[in-house]
Amino acid sequence: MKKQIFWLSALLIAVTIVLAACTGAQPAAPADEPAADAPATEAPAAAEEPATTEEPAAAEEATEAPEAAAETEEEAAPTEGCTDAIGCVEIAASDPIHIAWIQTVSGATAPLGTDNVRAVEIAVADKGGELLGHPIELTGEDSLCSAEGGQTAGTKIAADPTVVGVIGTTCSSEARAAMPLLSQAGLVMLSSSNTNPDLTNPEHPDHHPGYLRTAHNDLFQGRVAAEFAYNELGVRTAATIHDGSPYAESLQAVFAQVFTDLGGSITSQEAINVGDTDMKAVLTKIGADKPELIYLPIFEPEGDFVAAQKCDVQDLADTYLMGADGLLADTVPEAIGECGNGMFISGPFVKGEEYDAFVAKYTETYGEAPVSGYHAHAYDATNILFAAIEQVAVQNEDGSLSIGRQALRDALYGTKDYKGLTGNLACDENGDCATGEALAIFQLTEAEIVDGNWPPQPYWLPGQGTVTEAAEPAESEAPAEATAEATAEAPAEAMTVDIEPIRIAIIMPSTISDYAWSQSMFDSLKAIQAAAGEDVVEIAYTENMFNVTDAAAAIRDYADNGYNLIIAHGAQYGTSLFEIAPDFPETSFAWGTTTNTGAEEGVTNVFAYEPRGDEGGYVSGVLAAKLTEAKVIGLVGPVDAGDAKLHVDGFLAGVKATDPEVQVNVSFTGSFGDTALAAEAANVQVNAGADVLTGSSQQVVGAIGVAKEKGIPWIGIQADQSPIAPDVVVATALYDWRNLLLEMIKSHQAGELGGKVLQLTFANGGIKMIYDDSLPAEAVEAAQAAEAGLIDGSIEIVAEPR
Repeated sequence: MKKQIFWLSALLIAVTIVLAACTGAQPAAPADEPAADAPATEAPAAAEEPATTEEPAAAEEATEAPEAAAETEEEAAPTEGCTDAIGCVEIAASDPIHIAWIQTVSGATAPLGTDNVRAVEIAVADKGGELLGHPIELTGEDSLCSAEGGQTAGTKIAADPTVVGVIGTTCSSEARAAMPLLSQAGLVMLSSSNTNPDLTNPEHPDHHPGYLRTAHNDLFQGRVAAEFAYNELGVRTAATIHDGSPYAESLQAVFAQVFTDLGGSITSQEAINVGDTDMKAVLTKIGADKPELIYLPIFEPEGDFVAAQKCDVQDLADTYLMGADGLLADTVPEAIGECGNGMFISGPFVKGEEYDAFVAKYTETYGEAPVSGYHAHAYDATNILFAAIEQVAVQNEDGSLSIGRQALRDALYGTKDYKGLTGNLACDENGDCATGEALAIFQLTEAEIVDGNWPPQPYWLPGQGTVTEAAEPAESEAPAEATAEATAEAPAEAMTVDIEPIRIAIIMPSTISDYAWSQSMFDSLKAIQAAAGEDVVEIAYTENMFNVTDAAAAIRDYADNGYNLIIAHGAQYGTSLFEIAPDFPETSFAWGTTTNTGAEEGVTNVFAYEPRGDEGGYVSGVLAAKLTEAKVIGLVGPVDAGDAKLHVDGFLAGVKATDPEVQVNVSFTGSFGDTALAAEAANVQVNAGADVLTGSSQQVVGAIGVAKEKGIPWIGIQADQSPIAPDVVVATALYDWRNLLLEMIKSHQAGELGGKVLQLTFANGGIKMIYDDSLPAEAVEAAQAAEAGLIDGSIEIVAEPR
């Protein structure tokens, strides 16, 4: 049994964040019965020397505990002095609270279980390594994603009377074998990735008292997959492939039933064996009916082989591939190769500032981003278990604890309105705790297959629709390139770069593929690197650094490692930058949106930069005023500050200068990255009569989805957003940072390490308008006249009070 004890003074994760309430992706899987003969490996080690953090809000106490499940005849008997129906765990004053995990941490499915274990370790660390004054002891068993592995793990843990609760299993097949043993021992188990419907079906023999899960039920995932295929892709024929595992077999059955109920036709339902490598025969058989889509909710490596070999079957040239969460792992794109270009995969999708902070902590602790998709669910499961223990444990006068096993079950089943990373969770009497909020359809593109980006961006969200344009399925013989890249192209004009070798690092609040603030800067950096050569310009980057503490650690780390120019691409990083910069006098730092170089604080090696978003906003406002017929425009912003405020100020001025009768309704969501809030705000704007929409920051992906659905023109800013919805994104005020970056680089190499304020404007080429050919000539001419006026100074933007 892998074993770790988290003492208060040791083994805590290194970055302090507050993880409280949050809803919302990223990817992974339940798994079932891949190779069971893989050797066990050590569970991932916990991070060293971290700092304590606040835990998420505990689940509210249940007002009524559900009835105890029936299966008690063979369960543990109450110990002397314990009145709980199925016994107590007695923990002496000096003893730890023992939590165990059952996960697959070796073999082909290791990324799935490893991801879960790491999240459990982070949850333990966030509690300060202790609970109710007792250290938390964490041990684990490698269950190999097989029934045999689950039975072995369940036997060991059930025989240990000190175990209070279990986080597991990774795969549904493991749970089917382990849970009868654990249930009879009076234990509870919370799974973050089991999705098989039978496990929480009280009429099925695989349902056992003490089992709960924070993962979604495949009755939901299978339905969503079928609805996406039929309603969004418009396919009417589909085939399925399963591997005989409980997870795969039930999921393809749900898909087939729902797809048929919608009016589609299932051409065949085929099975492969775990361990198969040659999929040509089954694919050829499926190809005879030329289905429009193949649904394969299986695992690696078999899923990789099916997807890679699909291109060898000519009859499947135009057939979409669609997998499920078992294939949502960072090893999949490389294993499949070009034939996976355009493949869809359903799986967990979590978003929000708290989740971003969790990912940053995970990345700092383990040196890589989450490798699968159920880490957030595992974090929530662990904290729900902790909250239940705190609720029912009796603290005795001598410092010992008594934890009633049935009381613990009742508290878990009674969990209501638990605000976790994956949403608001509520556990029903059968053990389902997830609401289904945290699910998306993803699509593999060149960004994942060739460039190694992970995770992929969501393509489609239940209840919200498409957020990214689809790539065509990869063709047989010669796979086609994806039509929608995860990132927009960098500025296309050729440029000459004459600089000395330099190492540049950038810290961003969102991702390099956010279609907004971060992407615009990253694309420009890549353009400079392409012009100068990778041997001249080295680029390192850290994404999703919304948490200032995490960002500061990343900034200092890059400085320690000798990077010459470190860009903190967000106004929230200024205080940290001014504290760090004096410690590295030979390093140049930069940040924005701001005009503060830190001179008043005595700092001399910081550049400040400011895109004149009001200029881009002004021209966009002129264009919007020319396009609106209803004389109502909707604007969705994040917050009324910084670059977003400049954009709004300029936009309002441009509209007013063009047509004072036009009404502009402005909504601030309070978030830079919440696409759901942006979509909701955009819907409100449309319902209020807006027939033109605009907005800023990475959240606008959600608003653009609404514009696409309603067929309403969208005017973007910062990065080229047309790949998201080319039919409605009619113009973009593009931020081109190349000249600004070159000025910082050349200043640094000339010995001027900071002190300058640099801007993006139309006049210096830092802002450029992109107009779609579909726009009326009159509207474009008015916008271009506004550009000229801003350049020659004949137009002055005056922000009106709001």
